[in-house]
Amino acid sequence: KNELGGKEMPRMGDVKWETKNSGSAESRIPITRIDLGSKVRVRFLADFTDGIVLWRHENVKRDDGKMTTRLCWRNDEFRTASNGVCNYCDQGYTRRRVVYWPVWNYQTQRVELLIGKQSAYSFVETLREYYDSQGTITGNDWVISRKPDTSRSGNQTVSSYIALPLPSSKFDIEVSVPSYEEIVEQLTPFELRM
Repeated sequence: KNELGGKEMPRMGDVKWETKNSGSAESRIPITRIDLGSKVRVRFLADFTDGIVLWRHENVKRDDGKMTTRLCWRNDEFRTASNGVCNYCDQGYTRRRVVYWPVWNYQTQRVELLIGKQSAYSFVETLREYYDSQGTITGNDWVISRKPDTSRSGNQTVSSYIALPLPSSKFDIEVSVPSYEEIVEQLTPFELRM
């Protein structure tokens, strides 16, 4: 079993991406944003097991004092460029596994990357259970909502995500799915780009 509690997810090098007229690696793939109190309708363009699983550091303090996240330089895809060294690991920042999936966002009418993380507040477990029972998450549109969750934490800043599959439907929109390499290039930390 993998860290998401389901079938073993492949390491990034094992993912087989199907692409249609992929754009230039120079183009940025937007990240799907789900604001507090809102929802988004998406179609997954890669299946659950084809998500790109990476370590990400949480609550990294920026120069301006605000908190952010940073991908770990010790992820296999960045290990060569970082010589296996990660400044954020060395500074003691905690890590959490996150998964990136290419999706079609109906609101923005474009291909984006949806990020899911392993936590009690995430939608990833719902996707895993649906995948385990149905064999795919790509045959449906999904509505993913984000709301404040004070029941478990007592903290107003904690969000809970809910993913609901819509009835199965054919996806008739012609899109260019970014290649695995394009996604990895975009996710490569700026400090490691040559």
